[in-house]
Amino acid sequence: MPRAMISPGGLHTPVGMYSHLARTEPAEILYLAGQVALDRGGNLLGKGDVGVQTVEAFRNIERILESAGASPGNIVHLTTYLTGAEYIPGYREARAPLFERLFPGGAYPPNTLLVIPGLQDPDMLIEVTAVAVAPGPGAA
Repeated sequence: MPRAMISPGGLHTPVGMYSHLARTEPAEILYLAGQVALDRGGNLLGKGDVGVQTVEAFRNIERILESAGASPGNIVHLTTYLTGAEYIPGYREARAPLFERLFPGGAYPPNTLLVIPGLQDPDMLIEVTAVAVAPGPGAA
């Protein structure tokens, strides 16, 4: 599925691991529900550790994409919610090696980072939503 991550001229250089624009050919659009650090049994992993929670949230995103015949390379937008600005450094530290693996060559999708008052469980520190594209059913 052809997709391009673009940071057009006339804008600032991205200040993190993201691009300003994702461009793709017509495709099936996959909207993923927000993912947190719950394991398959519904147990929260990494209580108090945003790095562990970041890695598990992205593992869940990978699992969902696999179920749809897609991969992280199909992601065209992410929205990341953190429950406090104090978690930004730990999130970025965990994200760096993760993104290098998920998005080889630095083709990072656009990512909106929001700091919010909380999630459904006060021990959850991060939630990540994704939009991805994949060949539609019956595509050649």
